[in-house]
Amino acid sequence: MTRPDIRSKVRKIATRSALLAAFAAVLTACGGGSDTVVLAPTDPASFSDQIALRATAASTAGGPMTMLIPGTTALDALAGVTSVGPFRTQNLNISSACTNTGGQLQYSAQDADNSGTFTQGDLVSLTFTNCGQSADGVSLVLNGSIDMTVAVTRPGADVVSTIGFSPRNLSALINGVAGTYAGQLGIENRFVGGNLNGAVVIAYVSPGLEVGFTGGRVDRISNVRWAYQESASAVSLSPAQTITLQSNGATTTFSASTIRQLVFRRSSTPALDGVLIDGRIDYLTARDYMRSVTSADNQLQISIDFADNGTFDRILNISAPQLLNSWN
Repeated sequence: MTRPDIRSKVRKIATRSALLAAFAAVLTACGGGSDTVVLAPTDPASFSDQIALRATAASTAGGPMTMLIPGTTALDALAGVTSVGPFRTQNLNISSACTNTGGQLQYSAQDADNSGTFTQGDLVSLTFTNCGQSADGVSLVLNGSIDMTVAVTRPGADVVSTIGFSPRNLSALINGVAGTYAGQLGIENRFVGGNLNGAVVIAYVSPGLEVGFTGGRVDRISNVRWAYQESASAVSLSPAQTITLQSNGATTTFSASTIRQLVFRRSSTPALDGVLIDGRIDYLTARDYMRSVTSADNQLQISIDFADNGTFDRILNISAPQLLNSWN
C-alpha cells in the first residue's frame, strides 16, 4: 500500500481515540470563570480560587493530563501504520494527521529485534512541527517529540504491559497558552493471572508529569494512578495522585483521592457523548479540605474548608467544559 494510503488510515483513526472517547466530549471549548458562594463564618484562605480550579482540573483530565492527546496520536499512528503492514523500522510523513494547514508530523519506528511487532525494546517517535491536535474542543499546537515504548513485567501471577509516553522537548499552545511538558505518562494493562485472553485491568499511571509555563508556574501531578473501566453506556475513571502547583513563588500541594468514580456517558448522540454525569474527588492540603462533586450533568461544585474544621468557607460552581478550559 502506498504512503498516501497509510496517511489516510492514520488520519481516520486519529480522529477518534478509544482511550479518550470517554471524556473527550467534556473538553468543549468554553470561556473560563465560575460562580462563587462565600459562606459565613470564613476562615482565612490559604489558596486562591484559581489554585482550587487548577487542582480540580488536574484530576478531571485537564492540566498535565492533556499529554494524553499527543500520546493517543502516537497510538493511533502505530495502529494506522501496522494496519497496512507489519511493524518495522521506517520513517513516514503523516502530516495529514495534523488538524491545521501547514502543520507537520513525522513518524519514526525502530523495530529493535526485527520481530515485526511492537515489543519491549522497540520505539515509536512522533515529531511535531506546528502540528495541530485536538480532542473535541481542546486544541493543541505542538512542537517537539514524544517517544512511545512498551514494557512488560510479571508481578506475581499477573502480566503487566505498560505503554509509556515520554515528551522530548515537547511544547504546546494549550488553548492558546504556551506550556512545556516533562515527565512520563503510561497506560497500564494488567492481565490478571497471566491470562492474555482474559479481562484487562487498565489504569493511567505516572511517577511524575508536569506542564511548565512562563513566569515560573508549574502544574505537576505525581504518584498517579487512574483506574479505568468501561461499559456500553459509560466510562469511569478513579483519579488518585499528588498535585503540586507552583506560581508566584508559592507552592500548594494536594493529595487527591476518588470517593465516587468520575462517570462519563457513552452515547451515539454527539451532544450526550462524554458528558460527566457522576463523581466525587476529595483533596487534602497540610491544613485544608476540598471536594469536587458532580452536581448535575457536566456541572461541578467545588467546596473548600480552609483549616479543615468542618465548615465550608467557599463554594465554586463551574461547568466541566469551563473547568477544563480555564485551568490555564
